[in-house]
Amino acid sequence: IFVATNGVVLDLMGFTLAGDGDTVDNGIWVGGSPDAPVCGAVVRNGTVRNFGNGIRVENAIGGSFEHLALVQNTVDGIWFRAVEGKCIANVLSECAIGSNVLHGIGWSVDQGECEGNTIADCTVFANGWHGICLQGARSGDIPTRCDGNAIVRCAVVDNAFSGIVLDGSGYGRCAGNRIVDCAISGNRQYGILLDAHDSGTCRG
Repeated sequence: IFVATNGVVLDLMGFTLAGDGDTVDNGIWVGGSPDAPVCGAVVRNGTVRNFGNGIRVENAIGGSFEHLALVQNTVDGIWFRAVEGKCIANVLSECAIGSNVLHGIGWSVDQGECEGNTIADCTVFANGWHGICLQGARSGDIPTRCDGNAIVRCAVVDNAFSGIVLDGSGYGRCAGNRIVDCAISGNRQYGILLDAHDSGTCRG
């Protein structure tokens, strides 16, 4: 399902959207462009499984993703991305995100801004890489920022690498983010990893 228009409400009404286990597709793709981000999209109330990414959110502002189970996808459960654009003020809440091959929640910035987003009241479990990864690593000449995001009242458990990663490496920036009232346990690498190698910034 591809959402490219402002204000769309996609209510799965308790149903499951299931893929065939391919690695290159998305169950739901909320996709804007750098010049025209998608504003105010809502996705709620269902299960998305067996796609590449369960949900992909690209260049989106003010979206809401709630009461979802994102499980057994072959890449990420949900992947937020800003590609030379913005992924701002989105809320992911009351979701169960687990048993995905890569990250449970991936938040990556490619020469853009990922700011003021919130992950709240989610359970992120048994994913094959990190549970939650906010990545502001820089890959080009345009400034990259993953700032001012909040992870609140989440359980992040039993992931194969780190529970939560804040990555501002490679001349990037991951600053002013908050992790509040979370239970983080049983992850096989670090509970929380702050990464600013290669002249990056991870502060505040």
